[in-house]
Amino acid sequence: MKKKTVNLIINGLTACLCIVLFAYLSVNLLTGYISQALKVILSVIVGVLITLALNSIVHELGHVLSGLLCGLKVNSVQFYFLFIGKDKGKFKVKIKSSGGEIGVTDLAPKSTQKVLEKYVISAIGGLVATLILLIVQVLICLLSKSLILYAGLGITFPITAYIFLINLFPNFAGNDGYLIYTYLQGGNPKRVCQNYYLATALLYQGVEPSELEPSLLIDYGVESEYSVGIRYLRYLAYLQSDEETAIKELRKISDLSKFSTAREEVFEELYFSALTIGDNKFVKAYEDYALSIFSKQERPQSFRAHAVYLIKNGEMDWAKLILNSGVEFCESYPVKGVAKSEKRYMQEILNNL
Repeated sequence: MKKKTVNLIINGLTACLCIVLFAYLSVNLLTGYISQALKVILSVIVGVLITLALNSIVHELGHVLSGLLCGLKVNSVQFYFLFIGKDKGKFKVKIKSSGGEIGVTDLAPKSTQKVLEKYVISAIGGLVATLILLIVQVLICLLSKSLILYAGLGITFPITAYIFLINLFPNFAGNDGYLIYTYLQGGNPKRVCQNYYLATALLYQGVEPSELEPSLLIDYGVESEYSVGIRYLRYLAYLQSDEETAIKELRKISDLSKFSTAREEVFEELYFSALTIGDNKFVKAYEDYALSIFSKQERPQSFRAHAVYLIKNGEMDWAKLILNSGVEFCESYPVKGVAKSEKRYMQEILNNL
């Protein structure tokens, strides 16, 4: 059975069990307080909204606090659509899509010491925070004598249970349980994961992709989100010196579903490589999606890929503007190694126009 099907079954069964439990508690409560039906229904509706908001806030703050305690720094945190943190070098509070997640926390390493362990601690922090919320809600459900509190925050605990379990199960790439399980599993999966996080930390410190120790860029035949990340880093390492080999490495990434947070980043490079080798079928098929990603301007690679797209379409003046903006963007981009590499690459393109 394919992994996607297994994940769908696990997700579906977990959701169904939690929905049935929530429905049972709601109907049972309504039956007992039929004379106060409107009060009960309103309390439950408001409770659902509050529980969803609390899950996002509590879970992400769990990541933030545990991350800070173990030596990571917070670039940004997002609660559903509310983004708080650094964006294009400036602190911002804005409305932004979370890609369907209840929250997203972007943590960066301050050093190259025990990087994987720090991210594992942060993952555990998010799970523990959600578990505490779940326990509090169950206690309210069991002990509260207030109808509003019981209806609002007590019987809504199945929502928190679902969110906790989906984050705990290691089947879903990119979630907390997946990282923790990979760490506990040991062997090559842990080694690949460790190398990926260490390589990323070095990039933050200013080491360029081409300067990364080759031993960090071995995937050991492991199939995981982190091995896909290693292949992507190999692509970046080769890009400016051996474009043909770089593209071969990139084309090994055939399944973007193995990526959680960097899916758009990898697609962007697939589109850039299609432009480079003249794969017009791919370019035309994904043109609108690519332009929507370029417009976000979230990383230096977006400027480079967008500029090459414009050059291929004969829009040289616009391409120059994009490249100059990209060079300027690199000055404040937090991943210093990538910023240095991309800045030089874009300047070379500019010099050839």
